[in-house]
Amino acid sequence: MTGNVLFYGLFNATIGIVLVMVNTPIQTMMQKLVPPAMQGRVFMLSGTVSSLLMPLGTLVFGALFDRLAAWLILLIAGAGTLVLVLTAMIYAQKTQLLIEYPA
Repeated sequence: MTGNVLFYGLFNATIGIVLVMVNTPIQTMMQKLVPPAMQGRVFMLSGTVSSLLMPLGTLVFGALFDRLAAWLILLIAGAGTLVLVLTAMIYAQKTQLLIEYPA
């Protein structure tokens, strides 16, 4: 039991750290790119959309976990995320979107 608690505690801490490492540069870049007069609207819309999609994701994945094997759902979701990230990276590189913001 202690091993499970430690594993999931470390797992959640890792996810929290990674989310901060991803969201901070994105928010900084958005603050630089979005005109100050539009920042309130853009950030409010971003927060609202993410708040609305969270329960929807919970419903969809809850229904999927009832009907399919967990490993299959996680494999498909991971592969979909990987394809989405690679596509975004290729698009950003081809359009030279990140010239002002090098890694």
